[in-house]
Amino acid sequence: MKTLLLTTIFFISLTAKGQNIYSGTIVDQKTLQGLAGVSIKLIDHDDNQTSKMLMSAHDGSFMLKDIHAGGYKMILTATGYKSAEREIIIPGTSSKADTTFLMKDELMLDEVQVNRVKKLLSYKTDRVILNLDGSDIAQGNDVMTILSMSPYVQVVNNQIKVQGKTNIAVFLDKQRIPETSLQMVLSTLSGDKIERIEIITAPSSKYDGNTSAVIEIYTKKKKTKGIIASIEGSIFKGIKAGGSGGLTASVNLGKVYFEADANHNTKKMIEKGYQNRLLIKDSQEIGELNQDIDFSDNNYNSGSYSAGMGYQPSNNDRLAFTFRRNYNKYDGLGNVFITKRENDNLSKIDSKNDIKYDINNYTFGTNYIRTLDTLDSRIQFSGDILVYENEKNQKLEEITGSEKQYTFNNTYSKFNAKTFAIDFDKNYKRFKYSVGTKYVHTQSDNIQRFNQNNIIDTLESRFNESIFALYLSGEYKFSEKVNLSLGLRGEHTDYKLSLQQDLKRNYFHFLPKVRFDYLLNDNYTFSAGYARNINRPSYSKLIPYEFIIDNYTVNRGNSKLIPEVHHEFFMNASLKETNLTLNHTITNNSLNDYYIYNPETYKYTLTTDNFYNKYQWTLSLSRSFNFVKFWNSNLYLEGSHLKFSYPGLEDGEIKRKSKYYGNLSFYNSFAIANGWNVEAVFFGSTAFLDGLYDIGAFSNTTLGVRKSLFGKKAFIKLSVSDLFYDANVKVKTEDLPAISQSYLKRDTRKVTLSFKYNFSAGAKSKSKSLENDGNTTLKERLGM
Repeated sequence: MKTLLLTTIFFISLTAKGQNIYSGTIVDQKTLQGLAGVSIKLIDHDDNQTSKMLMSAHDGSFMLKDIHAGGYKMILTATGYKSAEREIIIPGTSSKADTTFLMKDELMLDEVQVNRVKKLLSYKTDRVILNLDGSDIAQGNDVMTILSMSPYVQVVNNQIKVQGKTNIAVFLDKQRIPETSLQMVLSTLSGDKIERIEIITAPSSKYDGNTSAVIEIYTKKKKTKGIIASIEGSIFKGIKAGGSGGLTASVNLGKVYFEADANHNTKKMIEKGYQNRLLIKDSQEIGELNQDIDFSDNNYNSGSYSAGMGYQPSNNDRLAFTFRRNYNKYDGLGNVFITKRENDNLSKIDSKNDIKYDINNYTFGTNYIRTLDTLDSRIQFSGDILVYENEKNQKLEEITGSEKQYTFNNTYSKFNAKTFAIDFDKNYKRFKYSVGTKYVHTQSDNIQRFNQNNIIDTLESRFNESIFALYLSGEYKFSEKVNLSLGLRGEHTDYKLSLQQDLKRNYFHFLPKVRFDYLLNDNYTFSAGYARNINRPSYSKLIPYEFIIDNYTVNRGNSKLIPEVHHEFFMNASLKETNLTLNHTITNNSLNDYYIYNPETYKYTLTTDNFYNKYQWTLSLSRSFNFVKFWNSNLYLEGSHLKFSYPGLEDGEIKRKSKYYGNLSFYNSFAIANGWNVEAVFFGSTAFLDGLYDIGAFSNTTLGVRKSLFGKKAFIKLSVSDLFYDANVKVKTEDLPAISQSYLKRDTRKVTLSFKYNFSAGAKSKSKSLENDGNTTLKERLGM
């Protein structure tokens, strides 16, 4: 049985002016190369408290300064190795050499070396961590697919929710992804590039006030000097076919690090189904409107490319620059066949909806981080610029008998957002605090041209918004078991919407947060807390443009919207591999989709409005299983109760809706000898409420098999998604005057063949790669 040992040789005893310095080098015993990024924790025997924490440098070296003489326990941890504990003594003047071994976690099966399946999930008091490096779920799946299989997360129609909350901030290597390009970025990002995903259910005051939950995605960072590159791709076949491809390359020169990637997706999408509604006048049914929908003639292309550079002149200084462009193009032609029965009159309309849109965004980011001491105190400066363009063109042709009518609708928006932030983190033995400030300015210019029967209407607007934020958060460790976190964030918002007349608003919000943690031992933890958050309406929902959905339905913004405020109470308990979470959220002035009905034209105008209060309870249970060492499994159950009130049609009328609902996910991964892996994933949801819409039950079952090739440099994977064709949902409304039901069947059942090959060169000495730790605010309401 081959084993890989990690040897640590400590060279001690540098004493100057009464200060003890403990230094050493951590190397791999087999290769004798220094190991970067090994976590070093020093615990004082006198009070059993952590005295120092740091990471080994790019060459495996470390240095502990200002250490008092005495006995300590040193704990070393590194990915791929067992943790090591070593009792050490720091003398005042004498020197000593010491040796510690860490053994790599391996097992033998039928004379074939098989790596143990890495634990997919790990829990902390405020988050759950998906460890994707080397996991089967990461191979051949994009990040959006992985999130849909993850506990706490629900993905419906490409909208991401965490425990029922929708105002989610998603970061890629600490850089926020715009909400408008979120689906595009995550769908083109290969899971094989990801080291881990952290789902933070209780974010601190350091995050923006409109953030109820955070998803942090960390890519793998190349630690080997030289050039490393990979190529990957996939093809899929459902009713239609499509494919994707990507290239990634990085160059590590030690202190300087470069990386670049490019991805492109192409596919044809299908939406076939119906939308049927009753015709209502004076609260009475007078007929019905049936629409058969077929959007099958289309082309969809999306992708991104990015480049980054990092410079690390010393172990304490890091400077990084990044650039990314995302693009999204759609060209589609849809047919809607309408049958309208009004009393005894029957009419038919055939319409063609020709839609083209082109969305581009560019982000430029830079940040500088200065590490101040061995406890990882730091100061960070970051700045970002975003340019976002969105152009949509519609041509609607309606044929009624021998008559034709044409409608043209063109919209264009350009956003510029600039962000600057300063963050300071100070860590002590028992206490740490963070203080920071952030300024965001967003400007948009928008124009809409609407042409119906040669009658042209032009609407222009400009939007300016400035947000200034200041936060202070602290954490005090009463003992190794008890911890208290407090935070306060203040945000001042000043915005102006120039339309036919100017609309100005400014407001200030205090956003407190508190969390109590109790760690009985390594197997049991408990936390409870409260957080107040603000959710501002998206820019597209504020600007009153109209977008034609079909002949009798349009979408329009509402400039009178005000922010909603969330009050969240939560408890979390973990016992070994089981995690239990209870959340209660009260939302004031809740933002919900709403519809306005014109009984003369039977047209629905879909918009957004502030409802009254919304209340939601969510109870979730996650349990990991390792039935045998090559089988990794996770079960997740979630139940919720939602109720809210909203304005009725009559003056002063208040209506109410409520519903119990839940979802279940079950993930299984099997690591078989000779490089074979199998995964089986099931996700199911009961019917639930989304504003005034009732969403039907749905499920998705995915099966896949993967084979590693060329010494794990490559893999090929075959998978089938939506095996039972139950991932599409029915949507209905049951409140007068909106009595409707719709169902669109999309191309969700697919057979996918994917591959990846990793190239590498110059694998000599180790170098700590640079993480882009930028603080980009690409406001959620674009959403960025």
